[in-house]
Amino acid sequence: MGKWLGILLLVALSFLAGASPGANQGPIPAPEPSIEPDPKNCGPGCASANDAPGQLTASEIDELLARYSLEPMAQGSEALETLLFAHHQVEPLIRARETLPLDPKREAFLRAELAKSSAWLDMRIVDALGVERVRLGAMRVELGVKQHVAPSRLVRLQALEVSGTVRRVGVDHLWTRL
Repeated sequence: MGKWLGILLLVALSFLAGASPGANQGPIPAPEPSIEPDPKNCGPGCASANDAPGQLTASEIDELLARYSLEPMAQGSEALETLLFAHHQVEPLIRARETLPLDPKREAFLRAELAKSSAWLDMRIVDALGVERVRLGAMRVELGVKQHVAPSRLVRLQALEVSGTVRRVGVDHLWTRL
């Protein structure tokens, strides 16, 4: 029976709220992410492939805002989560408008959620015996921005690079492909 590696991926939902991952473990030095990867050096499974959400028009965003105005304010609804998923398109449009077709509390909630632009990422690869083989190290990553990072620790493994994009897909949910 061959050995296998289990992957444990922790994407903390501490969106710049001041919380730090592993607060009771002491500081973990974080490698700086490479914001602009070189597509010529990417492997076939590289996350530099364009996987961005499709473009929403201003009228589609207005329709989502109208639907959101009728839905629960802070619960995951299709309209709210679509607005959050497409935050790179929605946030500048909303910032440019003085008023939105939302009540003041709902508008404040939406603006605050759209302002959350990064998350903490920490990744470990642990083998079947419980030995940590790879540690990425806690780092803050921008949502929707492709990252190429080198692990801070490798144990008896060849050098590797991790690449991927962390996306917000809901009120309390992040998604990544590494």
